[in-house]
Amino acid sequence: MRKAVKWNSAFYGVAGQGWFLSFHVFAKYVKVGFFRGASLRPVPTGASKDKNMRYVDIHEGDDLDNAANGELVETGRRAARLACVVFQSDQMVEDPTRITPFDQPASGNSFRVRLKQITNDLLLLDNHSDLLRAAKQLHELFNAITGVEGCENGIDSQHTLLPSGKAISPKEAGRCVLDYARTTKFLRGIYAALIEARNRFPGETLDVLYAGCGPFAALAIPLATQFSAGHVRFTLLDIHRRSLESARQIFQTCELGEYVWEFIRADAASFRHRSRPHVIIVETMQRALENEPQVAVTRNLAPQLRSGGVLIPEQVTVAVCLCAPIKEFSLLPADLPDGESPEEFAESQRVRIPLGSIMELTAENAAALSDLTQLAPVVVDIPKDVDQDLRLMLQTTVRVFGPVVLTEYEAGMTYPVVLRDLETVGGSRIEFVYSLGTTPGFKFRRIDPA
Repeated sequence: MRKAVKWNSAFYGVAGQGWFLSFHVFAKYVKVGFFRGASLRPVPTGASKDKNMRYVDIHEGDDLDNAANGELVETGRRAARLACVVFQSDQMVEDPTRITPFDQPASGNSFRVRLKQITNDLLLLDNHSDLLRAAKQLHELFNAITGVEGCENGIDSQHTLLPSGKAISPKEAGRCVLDYARTTKFLRGIYAALIEARNRFPGETLDVLYAGCGPFAALAIPLATQFSAGHVRFTLLDIHRRSLESARQIFQTCELGEYVWEFIRADAASFRHRSRPHVIIVETMQRALENEPQVAVTRNLAPQLRSGGVLIPEQVTVAVCLCAPIKEFSLLPADLPDGESPEEFAESQRVRIPLGSIMELTAENAAALSDLTQLAPVVVDIPKDVDQDLRLMLQTTVRVFGPVVLTEYEAGMTYPVVLRDLETVGGSRIEFVYSLGTTPGFKFRRIDPA
């Protein structure tokens, strides 16, 4: 952070990147200026000739603990977060008389430049620690713009229970970005899908419908830095007004507004799109397709794809196996065998007996689910001589697009679910039924021999 004095005003910013905050002291009040105040929430009340500049006046004797000035304090904190996230420099300000607006760095829109750098890392890097860092930077950037993580009004933390399942709160949806494998694999899969869709529909602007976009629209906004608005445009769909407001704010702050057709507040499980999209993104799921409305949304939207269009993810598979929980989740030893990775060692210790797939969700079979309250039962057979200490476990695999796959343990949505309450009886049969409704998920029971 650097500071300078010009026209009897104190300026704060980062060397070479411009200023974000100023103070001018008058006889009876202090005028606080936010160079990108129009992008802050709440927006400071004082207008300026500059469309981005906003002011707040603090008068002698003002109570900074009251509601109005409490908003000022929060605005100041958010401006500081914006500066810390977007600009990183340790150089001194060589010419403090050269005042550059915060939103007009020499390299263009600073948020957009930073966003593209992070996106490039997520698309191109291979090291897990680098990808984790990039996901954190993306979350920090979006949160600095919107303030979703720091908001304490309660709205951002409220889930919404829909007829088709739980729509997680804006705050929790925003935190999904930190699941770096999910973020990386979905961005890479969608990027590949957009390239493929452009080949399938040459000369057309791709209409991408993104259901359950959340406050950061994290599977759309980063990819806007990789294509022109003439190639790709998004329709953002979410049940939470706050999520749509936040996503709009990020698009506007990064000057990417031309990439959006519409922001629509609706239940994706019953929404009818104005046209047939080229690509539909549905990421409203938890492990084993439980609780959230991924199945209901997919069965509603997938039939609306145009011929040759792409559904993301292409396929979600839930399989079942028998496992030894004590081996499945055991701690790694301090010293691993030479040349063996932690993943390889963990895999070598597991005891599993595959029993088969119990569900596959794709664009092709989604139409067959229409109007069903539950899917057809699937029965698996337990081997006769099985160890009774083994337990059934549901395994989730997500094929985002083509070869881009999230395998078990890679992300929260692919973490296995152990059915600990169901005892294993050799030679028995287990029936699985996927039920839709307010609490979607698998129900299971043992079928007694006739």
